[in-house]
Amino acid sequence: TLLLTRQGKVLTLGCSDDGQRGFDPSRVASTLTNEVKLNGGYDDRKPLQAEKIAAGANHSVVLAENGDVYAFGSNEYGQCGTDKNVRINEDGEEERGPILSPVKIDIPSQASRIVSISAGYAHTVLTDDKDNVFVFGQNANGQLGIGRSSYSDEPTDVIVPTPIKFSE
Repeated sequence: TLLLTRQGKVLTLGCSDDGQRGFDPSRVASTLTNEVKLNGGYDDRKPLQAEKIAAGANHSVVLAENGDVYAFGSNEYGQCGTDKNVRINEDGEEERGPILSPVKIDIPSQASRIVSISAGYAHTVLTDDKDNVFVFGQNANGQLGIGRSSYSDEPTDVIVPTPIKFSE
């Protein structure tokens, strides 16, 4: 569970098996409320305040006051928008480990300020202030709308069709 306070703090509760609460579940009791610190929370700088939050099945996404986007939790399909914590298993296959603390997502250079975020079961959607749409994560059923069925671990722009206008 994600909560956004009036002061722009992100609080998490509940299960964190995949790091979706923004911390290593082996280090903090799951029965406690946890505050997620943006900027990584590892230095003395004042953490950024959050403007919006979104929760997928096992990942979380936060839009910060400055327009940066952070994600944490399961990254099995790239739904955290990063290729961090990827390893090759004994069968030679790529495995993606969970993202246990917020990572800043690298937004494509053609994007302007991100103003909207949403999280599906295992994918994420970002929209900028010019209505450009960027997606990443699971795509087995074409849910990303990018013209292929493979997942994406980085924000990929979606060509949004021009609305059809009907005349009377």
